[in-house]
Amino acid sequence: MIGSAGPVQIGETYPMPLSFDQMIVHSDLESIVRKLARAFVERYEADPRLAAVFATQQRWLLAHATMAIYFRGEMGEGVGLHSRAFLALVEAEKISARHTAHAFLKEMVNYGIAQYRSGMDKTKIRYINLSDAAVAAITFWMVLHLEILDLFDGGSRKMLFKRNPLSTAFLQPELANRLLSSTNMRVPKASFSLFTWLNNGGLVMDWLILGSQPTDAGAERVLTSITSIAEISERLKLSRTHLGRKLRDAEELGAIGWIGRRGKSTLWLSTEFRDDYYKYQLGKLAIIEAAFNAVAWRL
Repeated sequence: MIGSAGPVQIGETYPMPLSFDQMIVHSDLESIVRKLARAFVERYEADPRLAAVFATQQRWLLAHATMAIYFRGEMGEGVGLHSRAFLALVEAEKISARHTAHAFLKEMVNYGIAQYRSGMDKTKIRYINLSDAAVAAITFWMVLHLEILDLFDGGSRKMLFKRNPLSTAFLQPELANRLLSSTNMRVPKASFSLFTWLNNGGLVMDWLILGSQPTDAGAERVLTSITSIAEISERLKLSRTHLGRKLRDAEELGAIGWIGRRGKSTLWLSTEFRDDYYKYQLGKLAIIEAAFNAVAWRL
């Protein structure tokens, strides 16, 4: 459960909203995005079991839908988290098939990431709580992105967020609404979406970006420090066969390649693939920025 907040401060000065266009031309863009990618990988390594529940794009969206319903209920602004409310939102937003969403919710309960509350109300509905670990995970995720936004303009979003114990409950539903309604978040570009439906596919892309080397402007390829498929599959606990199939699909699109023997030489990324990754992350950051500014007066 979430703690109680002190009095809401209104009328304070907050950073001017950052736009995608401002971030994409920032002089430290590459180092800032690499810091975000590194944080994703390190978080996965610290708690791979929790990360596995949100390991694909679809599961990530389902997780945000789940949490939005929960936090709205905690703040007295919604019905609270139960399967009927969750399935209704999933169907309305066309996130997944009904049986997929139902299986996801059951898995969250089975993993201890969510728990049924004791008893039922008069309508026989069983309400669900998120575990402290789940709340901590989404809080970490939001703090990380606010910290990254602060790097672009020297702002104080992270500090403002952390001062109020209710910040997660205020920000996450607003953020989820914007993420679920964004076509770019739901249906990324082809080179990017190759990995988003693979378990830990986002982490594969993070790992590729981390392994990339500085490249001159105008270059068509970006060399990486990666020299084998096994290196990635072992680090991220992925099926080598499945990962190899996805990498081959990316190869056929011209998104990646090998300077020599496939899977046994240095891997390269196309600059288009790298730029698609940057644009996706900046698009997400712009959505988080807009959500933050919409609720900043409550923090």
